[in-house]
Amino acid sequence: MFQTFFADMKKKLSDDYECMLINIGSCGLHIVHNSFKTGATATEWKVVALLSSLYYLFKDSPARRVFWTTVFGSEKFSNLNLSTDRLVELFNTHMNTEPYQRLFKVVPLLLVLSCGQASVERGFSVNKEHEVENLSNQSCVAQCLVCDHVKAVDGVLNVPITQALLTSCASARKRYERYLDEQRQNKKSEQESRKRKSLLDKVEELKEKKRRLSEDIDSLVKTADNLAEKAESTGSISFVTQSNSLRRTSKEKTSELKNVEKEMEQTLETLKIC
Repeated sequence: MFQTFFADMKKKLSDDYECMLINIGSCGLHIVHNSFKTGATATEWKVVALLSSLYYLFKDSPARRVFWTTVFGSEKFSNLNLSTDRLVELFNTHMNTEPYQRLFKVVPLLLVLSCGQASVERGFSVNKEHEVENLSNQSCVAQCLVCDHVKAVDGVLNVPITQALLTSCASARKRYERYLDEQRQNKKSEQESRKRKSLLDKVEELKEKKRRLSEDIDSLVKTADNLAEKAESTGSISFVTQSNSLRRTSKEKTSELKNVEKEMEQTLETLKIC
């Protein structure tokens, strides 16, 4: 739904204001989160209520830790150091056995769930840092990719200088010039397309105007004839005056109709060469 809205908004801005929106991509974390939420809701397992209950069960009741130690007969849980010990190993050691083996299958799934969206927020901060005026969509995406790679290799000095990278840098100018040519061609095609669409709309408008004028002329002539017949049968001069007035109006509209037909022919001729 969002992609459809974005495409419509981008087209609207491009057609009406000749500007564009910068697409910085979708949020993968939110996609995964919403997918999981939709699946959990469809199963009617009440996963949210279960996780919330488990959280407050251990948070608000310190005796639960003692209960864990009593049930599994191990002091490891009491001495767990989250900075050095892995929680999944603890669960694997003490829960991957009967009678908790079936329950343990759910534990790894719960542990991989994200507890926050700090990485996404940091991404927004990075975007804000390198955004400048007149930054195009491709430039914004490219800078994000470069920033992510430099961060992944832990610094600019750790970026490997390969032959493929050197070749790509050497041909960057040619690719940029080719890109500019493509953009100019696309812009020219869009302008021609908008011009053709404008001419087609004008032709339709002229056709409608021609139809209304023709109907008005026919109605005026018919009414004028009826008034002339009444004047002949009654001998009233007022009917003759009304009939002549309507005929003058019909002549004016006939002249206007000819101008509309001429304008429509010129528009059609222009449309043929577009």
